[in-house]
Amino acid sequence: MNRLISLHEIKLSYNNNTIIDGLDLDICEQDFICIVGPNGSGKTTLARHLNGMLQPSAGTVTVDGLHVGGRRVGEMASHVGYAFQ
Repeated sequence: MNRLISLHEIKLSYNNNTIIDGLDLDICEQDFICIVGPNGSGKTTLARHLNGMLQPSAGTVTVDGLHVGGRRVGEMASHVGYAFQ
């Protein structure tokens, strides 16, 4: 299957606190995923990496064949939608 989203060795730190460390995730065509967890577990933080709202401290994020790193949110908007609750 074609990989649409790929996160490799993602690490994110805020104020010397590691929030995400070593995350690997591939989402392929026709996959159905649900990101669940308690408040403060990093669900929104993870989602914001997919459209460039956040950049990882280390690792790579690829969406629809594009490396998200260094791209503007507006540029990624045609590939990733984000609905705030």
